[in-house]
Amino acid sequence: MTYDEAVRALGFNPEDPIEGHLPLLRQAEARLKELADQAEDATQKADYEHQLEMLRQAVAVVERGPEKKSEEPKEPKPEPEKPKGSGNARMVIALVGLLLLLGMCWMGLQWINKSGGVDKLKSTDLLLEEGKAALESRKWSVAEEKYREILKRTPDSEIALEGIKQVEEGKEGERRQQVAYLWGAVQSAIESREWEQASGFLSELGKLEPEHELLVPLRERVEDGKVHDQIVVLIDEAENAIQEEQWEELETHAVALRELAPSHVDLPRYLQLSEEGKKLMAERRETAKMLYEESLALDEGVYSEEALEKMREAIRLDRKPEYQALYDKLSEYRRVLKVPGDFSSIEQALAAARPKDTIRLAAGTYEESLIIDHAISLEGAGKDETVISYPAEKSSVIEVRPNVKDVRLSGVKLMQSGFVLTSPERFPVLAVNKAEVMVEDCDVEKGSGHGIAVLEGGMVRLRNVRVSKCGWDGLAVSGEGSHAEVEGSRFDENLHHGVDSWDGGTVTMRKSRCSANVLAGVALMSEGKDFLLEQCTVDGNREVGVMVSNGAMADLISNQITVNLLGGVVARGEGTILKLQGNQVQKNKEVGVMVDKRSSLAVFDKNLISENEGKQKDLEAEIEDTLVEEDAVIPADVEPAPEG
Repeated sequence: MTYDEAVRALGFNPEDPIEGHLPLLRQAEARLKELADQAEDATQKADYEHQLEMLRQAVAVVERGPEKKSEEPKEPKPEPEKPKGSGNARMVIALVGLLLLLGMCWMGLQWINKSGGVDKLKSTDLLLEEGKAALESRKWSVAEEKYREILKRTPDSEIALEGIKQVEEGKEGERRQQVAYLWGAVQSAIESREWEQASGFLSELGKLEPEHELLVPLRERVEDGKVHDQIVVLIDEAENAIQEEQWEELETHAVALRELAPSHVDLPRYLQLSEEGKKLMAERRETAKMLYEESLALDEGVYSEEALEKMREAIRLDRKPEYQALYDKLSEYRRVLKVPGDFSSIEQALAAARPKDTIRLAAGTYEESLIIDHAISLEGAGKDETVISYPAEKSSVIEVRPNVKDVRLSGVKLMQSGFVLTSPERFPVLAVNKAEVMVEDCDVEKGSGHGIAVLEGGMVRLRNVRVSKCGWDGLAVSGEGSHAEVEGSRFDENLHHGVDSWDGGTVTMRKSRCSANVLAGVALMSEGKDFLLEQCTVDGNREVGVMVSNGAMADLISNQITVNLLGGVVARGEGTILKLQGNQVQKNKEVGVMVDKRSSLAVFDKNLISENEGKQKDLEAEIEDTLVEEDAVIPADVEPAPEG
C-alpha cells in the first residue's frame, strides 16, 4: 500500500496534512479491536478483524510518511486555488465519520449481546451445519431449533423442512425403541415377581403410550401379584406363629390378612386360634400363679421335690422373675454342687454327688464325657449359655447307666465335635440304656449317630427339647419296653428320620415338630405296639411325613402334615393299623394318604386332605417294603445306617 492509497483509505486527500490526526486514528484502531474481540458471531468477527487490519496498514504507512523520489519532480500543473482550511475540514469530517461509525457499531454490538440476538445474525449456512450435526448426534430438540430458525428466514427452505421431518422420524424411532424395551422389561419383571419394578416400567409406558389396550390388564396383574405375595408371606408367618405358640403375633398377621383378603380360607382359623391362644396364655399365667402360691405354702426351709416340681411347671408357663427366685431358693435346700466353684469339672462333681443332689453348671463350654450312675439333677445356665461337648469318635456326651432313675437334665446344649462316617457303630449324643431320664429345655445337636438313643427298656421324657443335625435319627427308641414321651419339642435336619421307633420301642408325641429331615419326619415300626401323635407338625421332610409300618398301630390326631417330598402319611406292611382324626394333610409332593393293601385304615374322621400334587388318597396301594428307604435322598458323603 502506497502513501497516497493509505491516505485515501483513511478518507483524506494525499496533499492533506494528516500527521496531527494520528492519535485519533490510533483511538479508532483500539475501539475496532475491542469490537472484534467481543463479537460472538464468527462472520461479524471476521469482518471486524478485516477492517482492523486495513486500518492498521493504512495508519502504519501514514506514520512512515510519503516516499522520497530520486528524480527531480516535474513542474506541477497549476490547480485551482482551494479555499483556505478546506483540507483540514475534510480530514476532521472523515475522522468524525469514522468514529461515529465505530461508535454505532459498538452500541449495536452491546444491544445484540443484551437482547440475545447474536444467533439471529448467524448465517443460514452455519445454522444448517449446526442442525445437521445435532441431527447426527440425535439431539432432536437442538436440531429442530436450528431448522425452525432457518424457516423463519427462509420459509420455503426444502433443506430445513427435510431436517424437521428427519427430526420427527428420529423422535418416533427412539420412542418405539423405548416402548419395545419397556414392554420386555415389564414382562421380565412380572415373570420374576419383581412387582415394584414392573409397576415402574408400566408407569413409563403409560407416558409413552397412554391409550395402549394392555396397560390396564397388566397393571391389574401387577397389583394382584403384589397382594398374592403379601398373602403368601402372611400365611407363612402366621403358620410359624402357630408352631411357636406366639398368639399375639398370630393376631397381628391375621388382622393384616383380613385387610388384604377378607375372604381368605385360613383367616377364620387364624382369628380363632389367636383368640384361643390368648385365652390359653391367660390360663397359663393363672395356673403359674396358683403353682407359685402352692410352692410358697410348701416352703418350710427343707428340701421338697413337690415344691420344686410345681415351680418348674410355673416357670414353663410364665417366666416371671419372682418364680425363678423362689425356684432358686427351694433348690438351695438340697445340696447344690456348683461347677465351677465347688468343683472344677462336671466329672468331679458327679463323683462327689449323692442321690438327689443338684449339679449346677455356670455358663461356658465343658469338654467332657459324663457317665451318670445314680439319681442326679444336672442344670445349666440355659441351652444357649452352657454347652457340654465331646469328640464324636470317642464316646457319647452323656450316658445314663442301666436301672438309674430320677435323672434330670435341663438348661444345657449337648453336642459332639467332629463327625464320624466310617464306623458301623456311632455313639449317640445322649444314651439312655434301661434307665429313666427327664430332659427339659435342652438342645441336642451334631451327633455322628443318633441325637438321643433310648435302648433296652429305657424311658425318656422330653419337654422343650430340640434335636438337630445328627448323622442318624434325631430320637431313636429301640428295644422291648423302651418308650419316649415327647411334648413341645423339635427334631430338625437330621440325616435319617426325625423320630424313629422299632423293635418294640414306642413313642407318644404331642405339640412337637419334625421338619427338614432327610428321611421320614416320623417312622413308627414296632409290631403290635401303639403310638400316638397329637397336635404335631410334620413338614418339609425328604421322604414321607409319617410312616407307619411292620404291624405298628398309630393314632394320628389333629396333626398338620405338609410339604413332604414323597407323601404325607404312608401305612404299609402286614397288620399295620392307621387311625386318622382331624388331621390336615396338604401340599405334599406325591400323595396325601397312602395305605397298603396289607394294612388297614381303622378310623378316618374329619381330616382335610387337599392340594397334594399326586393323589389325595390311595387306600388300596401296593407298596414294597423297601420303598421308603430306597427312595430316600441321602448326601453322598453320609454312609446310610442300618434300619433304626
